[in-house]
Amino acid sequence: MKFSVGETTEIPLGDLEERFFRGSLEYWQAKKKNHFAPSWESIDLMALTPKVVPFVTVVDVVYDPLDFVYRFWGTGHVHATGLERTGARVTDHPQGRGQQVFAEYNSVFEEQRPIAFSRKLVLPDGKLPLKQISLRMPLTQDGKIVDKIICVADWFRFRDYWDDSSENLSALGNKF
Repeated sequence: MKFSVGETTEIPLGDLEERFFRGSLEYWQAKKKNHFAPSWESIDLMALTPKVVPFVTVVDVVYDPLDFVYRFWGTGHVHATGLERTGARVTDHPQGRGQQVFAEYNSVFEEQRPIAFSRKLVLPDGKLPLKQISLRMPLTQDGKIVDKIICVADWFRFRDYWDDSSENLSALGNKF
């Protein structure tokens, strides 16, 4: 599995066009009520749009040193990347992607707000780069600090682009 993450930029939440993201953000907002974020216990992944759930990740915030550990890594991520990351640290992502992913989670942790990121996925063998959007939303148990972050990423929209009708393989060479 080879691809790298190029430039990452924050995009305004109001620019999220797909219902895929808007519905997830609306659900998060309804659950947070008067707090800066909802608790993990208030989130029911099955209440999200069914096509979203495979593309969800949830990380636990760990301290000393600060890192993020995958509590939940949806099956859509497994199919798209060929990796199962449940229980793994974000900083241990292959091909050096961990630092960029860490920076995104760290922004949500420090700013205590949902942030959408647009990033360029650079594929091997001269394939055109793809633009991916990830929506990362904080969760809090005590109402004071972020202790988990839930993320929705748009691997789903690449499914048709990656489909090779002869073998049904993704651009990364994985069955989708």
